[in-house]
Amino acid sequence: MNQLIKDTAIYSLSLYFVSLTLSGVRISGGITTFLLAGVILALLFILLRPVLRIITLPLFFLSFGSFSFIINAMILYVLTIVLPQIEISAFAFYGASFAGFSIPSTSFNTFFAYVVSSIVLSLYIWAIRWVIKR
Repeated sequence: MNQLIKDTAIYSLSLYFVSLTLSGVRISGGITTFLLAGVILALLFILLRPVLRIITLPLFFLSFGSFSFIINAMILYVLTIVLPQIEISAFAFYGASFAGFSIPSTSFNTFFAYVVSSIVLSLYIWAIRWVIKR
């Protein structure tokens, strides 16, 4: 039970940061939506992720684990179906440049918006867990 509360807080905070970072992720409804989404996401990661990993095990090995981002995108899709206050739509990244390195502007359709959102969500979850451990 304690782990579920901790995971709910981590996932809620991560979803908040993702909604601030990516323009295609919109969450309406305030803090109750973030907390409810955190609970649902924690339950989906506990119940649905192992089933999807077993089903897609050959693809997971062929992609050297990169297919886990697609699994997380599927879980985010289920989350948007269960909780209609969360919307992930196509968006554009306008590029960035720093110290001579430049990232060109690009557009993401809805599928890749889910994939990019799952990657960013995974990074935020990892960072928050790392901060909590220290």
